Amino acid sequence: MNQQSKFGDDAARVCALRHALWANGYRPVPVKSASKAPHGVRWPERARQTPPECVGEGFIVSPRALSTGILADGLQAIDIDIDDPVTAAAVEAIAHRVLGGGPTRYRADSPRMLILYRAAEGEPKKRASACKRIEVLGRGQQFLADGAHPAGAQYEWRGGSPETTALAALTLVTESMIADFLVAVDELLGECVRPPAATELHHGATVPEPAAVMPAPRPGEAGAREIAFADAALQGNRTELAACSGGHRNDLLNAVSYRMGRMVRAGWIDRAVVEGAFMGACTENGLIAEDGYSTVVRTLQSGLESGMAVPHEPLSNSCSTSVPSATADWDAPDLTVLTGGRRSSPQFDVRWLGDVLGEWAIIKAEGSSTAIDYVVVPLLALAGAMLANVRWPLAGSGWKEPPLLWAAIVGHPSSGKSPAMSSVVELVREAEAKLGADHEDRLRDFEVRRLVATSAREKWEAEVRKASEEGKMDAVPPKPAEAEDPDLPERQRVILGDATIEKQALLAAGNPRGLLMHRDELSGWLASFGRYGSRDADLSFALESYGGRFYTVDRVKHPVPIVIRRLSIGVLGGIQPDKLNEALRGAEDGFIARFLWAWPDVLPELRIARGLPFKDKAEPIITRLADLEMGLNEIGEPQPVVVPLTSAAIDALERFGREVVERANNVSGLYAGTLGKARGHALRLSCIIEFLWWASGPPEAPPPTAISLPAVVTACAILDEYFLPMAERVLGDAVLPDAERDAMTLGRRLREIARSEGKLTFNARDLRRKIGGPFREAKVMSAACDVLEEGGLIRKCPSRAGGTKGRQKADYEINPALGEVA
Repeated sequence: MNQQSKFGDDAARVCALRHALWANGYRPVPVKSASKAPHGVRWPERARQTPPECVGEGFIVSPRALSTGILADGLQAIDIDIDDPVTAAAVEAIAHRVLGGGPTRYRADSPRMLILYRAAEGEPKKRASACKRIEVLGRGQQFLADGAHPAGAQYEWRGGSPETTALAALTLVTESMIADFLVAVDELLGECVRPPAATELHHGATVPEPAAVMPAPRPGEAGAREIAFADAALQGNRTELAACSGGHRNDLLNAVSYRMGRMVRAGWIDRAVVEGAFMGACTENGLIAEDGYSTVVRTLQSGLESGMAVPHEPLSNSCSTSVPSATADWDAPDLTVLTGGRRSSPQFDVRWLGDVLGEWAIIKAEGSSTAIDYVVVPLLALAGAMLANVRWPLAGSGWKEPPLLWAAIVGHPSSGKSPAMSSVVELVREAEAKLGADHEDRLRDFEVRRLVATSAREKWEAEVRKASEEGKMDAVPPKPAEAEDPDLPERQRVILGDATIEKQALLAAGNPRGLLMHRDELSGWLASFGRYGSRDADLSFALESYGGRFYTVDRVKHPVPIVIRRLSIGVLGGIQPDKLNEALRGAEDGFIARFLWAWPDVLPELRIARGLPFKDKAEPIITRLADLEMGLNEIGEPQPVVVPLTSAAIDALERFGREVVERANNVSGLYAGTLGKARGHALRLSCIIEFLWWASGPPEAPPPTAISLPAVVTACAILDEYFLPMAERVLGDAVLPDAERDAMTLGRRLREIARSEGKLTFNARDLRRKIGGPFREAKVMSAACDVLEEGGLIRKCPSRAGGTKGRQKADYEINPALGEVA
């Protein structure tokens, strides 16, 4: 099944479901696929329309939002977020006893559930149990009725569903009944829900009862300082575990469980609290969905029990005795200071590329032992260059752009970005060979035309000399056109490397299809602006090359300028994080906004792929793009073939454009510029996607003559779910103020000191001498300490040598939790 027909089937099912929900009295809400987040801005207002917008006439189902939620206005949805199946079942029994039965939503990999009722009066707001693990959803909220949980499991219903049970048929519940239910739940759960500890789990697997292995002292045996230390460590470890992805999750779970197990044994924190926190984190990061509930429990218990065999040593007094005892308690630190608050890397869904290229990308990334981003983003840039002046997408009556891209992949030297990028670029070599197959013939033709020009010029020069000798200069004939030397033909190609503006212009003039500049390190390209001339002129050339516009380059050593009908040069290159910061700070907003970024998380380990490479599946696709013919204008010059969007595709692009404009109005700086370019990127990507799908299909299929709705909405999904979040990640981290960047470095150094040396104090003056570099300047160290102090990772505990008068020493205390995080 091809990409378009698959989306068509999914869209038809989703559309039918939403209409059925509306017919049953519910207000459906489009929800992002594999997410719980509603799609679009002001979604409650849109759901409250009559009919709701997503079932109104002309609404287009987006492949980014194939899940469906229900607005909770007028409903009472009991959301039970408990991971212990025994406890969850007990809460469900209370609900049935106090409130009655109702359709129940669940998923196979978790005991969590939602029970649906109808409010007897009005539209109540949300209420919750004391521990916040049982919520009664109400006005202004929504719950997922159809789709997949972010961890992967599909939601199911028992006892009826909103699709089969009308809203009017739901059990009515009053506010007093809800209050009675919450009181009963709080009595059952106590102050907080206990995590899974029963011997029989919902998967039927049996695990050892934790308490039977090694009893733990109660936290009450510890002092307030130790309890605060353990609470802060638990928060940091849970945050890190929830954000972890890929194959590193199981090892990290074992490591953080070991750390906390030592504190459990020391009596600083209750084991049940640790288990509950880490099981919740493993639900959020998808480990339970992938490895199974019982496997995760075993890993957690193994780490805890290993740690409990080595109780945490007592905390030493890390400051002088003059520090007031009230400062011994720490608030939970802001651990994002150590990462600059950088958001996690979004995931590229290879299904966007279609079955053939999606499978190829997975195998290609495995073969390079690198993140799949370093394969798929160069592929999109390469495909865009193959289409640059060959096919132009047209939206409406006049909006058209070349589908070339500027793509920058970010990573450290050991991330594998360069080998992966180069291996994708190699796919075009066969296509380049075909494009340049007639180069020898063109050279021979050039020699003939050059000799003809030489002969014509010599004849004309003889006529000029004769007229001069006879004093008849008024009769001198003008220089004939055939006397001008022809330009040396450029070999037809796609890829260009390091080249001056004049050389790029010559190549662009000789390669009317368009080009892709491939640079292993983009910082060198950015630094070259202005090296051989005006920086403004170099920047202008680069910006014009993005838009496919008419351009003329005047040459110093040649009287004839270089004329380029459509200057279209895509960009693909890598850049290291430390060089990225400098590049972004020195670049214009509009220049940076043209880039699409990829900065994936580094793979935790080297994996050498077995088996044969898969290159042949993608190379013919790229070659097929190279076989596309350009159009011709009325005088026979090559020009792009314009490919219009269908009416439905234009509607989808228009809707996406409105959304990103609204978002751009609420931000500023570099990211605002990126949002401003998003609709243009969507148009370009829609053309690339349409032709990649075509080139991946049957060889007899003719080239697309229109860009379809599925291609546009897929392009919008790639931007909304990958490239825009990736831009937030790249731009947000790279433009950090110097003080915050220095604080990251200092905080990591202090973490190592706390771990390896066991020291929980430091003197700023002594440490800056030891660290060196920019920290040798007192103002740099002072600014970094201010940031860490604001984040709760350190605090001042000044002292004077010998208790004498004078300036206090720049002593600081380190939050003990800093040594407990990875």
